[in-house]
Amino acid sequence: VFYRSHILSNKHASRLPINKYHLRRYFYMETKTEITLTALLKTLNVLAPLSLAESWDNVGLLVEPYFPKTPSIKSILLSNDFDNDVLEEAIELTHKEPKEAKVLLVVYHPVIFQAIKKVSYGNGRSNTSLIAKALTYGIPIYCPHTALDSCEGGINDWLCSGLGSGKVDPIQIHESLGSNETIKIVVFCPVDSTDKIREAMSQAGAGIIGNYDHCSYNLEGFGTFIGNERSNPTVGEKLKFERVKEIRLEMVCSKSSLSKVVSALKKTHPYEEPSWELYQLHAKPQLGVGQGRVLILDQKVKLSEIIERVKKHLQLDNVRVATPRHAPAEQVEIGSIAVCAGSGYSVIKSSSADLLLTGEARHHDSLEAIKAGKSLILCEHSNTERGYLEVFKQKLLTSLGPNATSLQIFISKTDKD
Repeated sequence: VFYRSHILSNKHASRLPINKYHLRRYFYMETKTEITLTALLKTLNVLAPLSLAESWDNVGLLVEPYFPKTPSIKSILLSNDFDNDVLEEAIELTHKEPKEAKVLLVVYHPVIFQAIKKVSYGNGRSNTSLIAKALTYGIPIYCPHTALDSCEGGINDWLCSGLGSGKVDPIQIHESLGSNETIKIVVFCPVDSTDKIREAMSQAGAGIIGNYDHCSYNLEGFGTFIGNERSNPTVGEKLKFERVKEIRLEMVCSKSSLSKVVSALKKTHPYEEPSWELYQLHAKPQLGVGQGRVLILDQKVKLSEIIERVKKHLQLDNVRVATPRHAPAEQVEIGSIAVCAGSGYSVIKSSSADLLLTGEARHHDSLEAIKAGKSLILCEHSNTERGYLEVFKQKLLTSLGPNATSLQIFISKTDKD
């Protein structure tokens, strides 16, 4: 009776016998929650918003096979780079059943970066060949790249976490505008018409800021005008100086909704010639996110100690080091460190930090750094990135919560330099 009352409503519990099939079906439904590709993409975008990626980058779902319906994903394979060995790992997870979406391949670096003219299996070795192969086996590929560098708790924050305690800030603070906040439209309204005009503009798409709509600013003042002989003023008389109480109504809107918003204000505004203005809005800084990081250490330490911390954090035996005037690392004091994963010298070079840390830099970049009195640590490109995959895996599991029980997340074993 106890189990029956949980499987069926009390109304029907006494009418049907309980059996093992009911129990198996009940517990299967309770514990197995399939995760769709759409849901996973939303989770990935929350962890590393694609809006944070650099304008030159190519991020997001770059390879998407055709599926008759939204596919459910049973496994995620994480990799830093994309090659045939990594793809074969993903295919193994599908049990080699073409067109069955079971695996999402998340590759940090974009699998499509430069323009391609065709996708063909060809010789089976080129990047386009691998993309064709992924499409054949129904394997979507998602690439976060610089979105994962810029986001809070991303790769650059992870790099800083192994260098010592201190204050961390982005080097290049990310600037952006919400898609509904790119333009400010200002219209001057008669007091008794303002509510009607605001409502019409809101219905057309103006006044949306984040989770709020009908957002506006209203300032009372006076409008003046003289209508000529051909005018037909709603208020006052033509050829006379008129002074009218008005409301300055300000609202934001997107470029895509602008024409509808303008049409709405003209239809509802009582004046023959409504006065309105447009202002292009500048992107706003988003604190805490952006390219690179600068770490101000709580206490200064010797460069030799920082080198050991880097090697331990990234599990490396060696790193390349350059110091001003070839000073021994034991004699160089470090109070601040500028960090950028991968080939990040262009991001960190303008920093006033004592130490610059990235994956790779050109010979002349190294000379430039030490001439400026800075020390430089180079760890090789992917060494500053690949170790984050384990952290990313745990973040995914945490974000998915109970849904993660039906999903397996793997880190590629063949992804190596």
